Amino acid sequence: MQFFPGPGDCWADDPKIGYRTINARLDTAPTKPAFRSAFKHRHYLVLADGFYEWQKTGGTKKQPYHIRLREGGPFAFAGLWETWNRLASQLSRARS
Repeated sequence: MQFFPGPGDCWADDPKIGYRTINARLDTAPTKPAFRSAFKHRHYLVLADGFYEWQKTGGTKKQPYHIRLREGGPFAFAGLWETWNRLASQLSRARS
């Protein structure tokens, strides 16, 4: 089993697919297949003193922006987690 932050697509053959679904919206997470189970059963708090947001600057270039509290202290935001098992994924697909 492999653990990674973000719900990902636990039914996918490749764990890299999970990085495409890194952000969930509170208003749609309970109903989206990629987030539904983790939203209901597997959530946690992410403790941080900052995070990065990326902005496109034209073409394929992106500029990172470090976001943090003005005072510089720690904060928390919600996270969802999922497990991914390649064998289980392959067996599930074979049975479909």
